[in-house]
Amino acid sequence: MSVVLALAIGAKSDRRVIETAAQLAIKLGGVLDVLFVHQDPSRTLPFTAEGLSGAVMEEVQSAVLRENETRQRIARAAFEDIRDSIAKDADLPCDWQEITGEEGEALGHVGLLSDLIVMAQPGQNAVSIGQRANLEAALMDTKRPVVLLPADLQPAKQPHTILVAWNETPESATALTSALPLLEEAKKVVVVTVSNGNRDISPDGPVNYLKRHGIDASPVTLNGERSATEELLLKAISDHGADMLVMGAYSHSRMREFFFGGVTEYMISHAPVPVLIAH
Repeated sequence: MSVVLALAIGAKSDRRVIETAAQLAIKLGGVLDVLFVHQDPSRTLPFTAEGLSGAVMEEVQSAVLRENETRQRIARAAFEDIRDSIAKDADLPCDWQEITGEEGEALGHVGLLSDLIVMAQPGQNAVSIGQRANLEAALMDTKRPVVLLPADLQPAKQPHTILVAWNETPESATALTSALPLLEEAKKVVVVTVSNGNRDISPDGPVNYLKRHGIDASPVTLNGERSATEELLLKAISDHGADMLVMGAYSHSRMREFFFGGVTEYMISHAPVPVLIAH
């Protein structure tokens, strides 16, 4: 039995996240946990309290509490809708959990006792800073695989064509093994490697590994001498009609990727399909 954890943040994306998590839990024969985190008003004050009157500080706290209530209503409504429809029809056990604190910290704690974490893809705006912190906590603190959902994803569905990005790192191996239950159900699996002249990586190893698990995968090697890896992956997703990407996260230093760019940093924000990543 697998425990699938969905992070609800009180946004329109919650329904998509919870629905996808429910579908995955059903497919894995597991249970669905949904986590919502109330922001602690006292933790917002150290950045704003100096020089402010007591009345202003109370208003800041009240504003945070009002925002918590609004977000909680949105998240809870999405959970109850999925619980009373998809989960009920499939007899899927569901659990709702609320914690007060910091989202990334709470996710890092609760996620330790999950098998898979589902959350929205970080965006390209100011809100994405907090979402990236959540993703980092999910990946680095729990060491669990994470499924990221793009903003414009249509209603959840079982992925039929899965693209596996292989770069011969422990991270890509963890992602590959974590995705096995989904790969077994897919109609088509494509293992993609990128050759840039300096290091040629063969897809034969993971293809043979998947074959031992009864999964028929096609090997594809892309020429990366003139194009960036992320551009090649996006093109491969389109060319093969993939509806999920499996890849390792942060094979290089996270700080290095953040400042100088990298495949992980690009794909977690720009991939047009759900991405299963692991570190």
